[in-house]
Amino acid sequence: MALPIIILNNTTVSAISLAQLNVVVPPLGLVIVSDFDSPAEILNDVELQSFLDSGSITVTFNGVPLTSEQSKARIQPITALDIKHNLGAVVDPNVLTDDDVAGYSVGSLWINRATGAVYRCLDSTTGAAVWGFMGPRADSAAVLAWGNASVGGTTADRFMDPWGAQNQIAGTDGLTQPRHVAVRDGVLRNLFVRHGNPDGNGSNITYTVRVNGAATPLTVTLPSTQDQASNLVIEVPVVRGVNIGLIVTKTSNVGNSPDGITVQCEFL
Repeated sequence: MALPIIILNNTTVSAISLAQLNVVVPPLGLVIVSDFDSPAEILNDVELQSFLDSGSITVTFNGVPLTSEQSKARIQPITALDIKHNLGAVVDPNVLTDDDVAGYSVGSLWINRATGAVYRCLDSTTGAAVWGFMGPRADSAAVLAWGNASVGGTTADRFMDPWGAQNQIAGTDGLTQPRHVAVRDGVLRNLFVRHGNPDGNGSNITYTVRVNGAATPLTVTLPSTQDQASNLVIEVPVVRGVNIGLIVTKTSNVGNSPDGITVQCEFL
């Protein structure tokens, strides 16, 4: 199968140098890129992606000028979080319109919140997208849980244990610390935190879900003297094999730590 012809078009009045690709695109000019084994070798370049995002460079793919959304959809994302997802739909994806033109790419997740059905994009071809049903329904989502007797009273970071594997909360998050591992692709959502016995001076304690050691927006802040809080808004897509941990942070000492702390979130 012949490789596509990729043309990089410079929309600015200054030459653009792409060091990793060893290409210089002249001002208001173009370059035909032909030295590659697969389109991903070109379109996955981080430097090129930044120029595509800013509109300084556009791409013509096999003679067809791509829109900004199409260009992004054809780029292999740098991380799973770079892919466009639709986590708030109330209908199933449409194979005729929910394609690369709409910004979706292979790996995009789609959740129909009306039914709980989960889909992943397998092919984003214009007008002929393929979305695979993943399941499960919302009423059969898995639950990830953490638990500890204490979160400490100082401002030192702490890391909670899955299923309350240890009585005392960990002070480090090395590879030796127990963490959940995603056994499939999915979405983390509906984070709940419970202080079994609220205590301390009322200063805030923040619980944040981490993926492969990086903090996500899925977080809950709860005063030490209150018993429960939740985050029902943020949803974080994850891929199979990533580590899912929970970090506990404080901006000031809380005095006596609450005890009997449990944290849970859905894994849809």
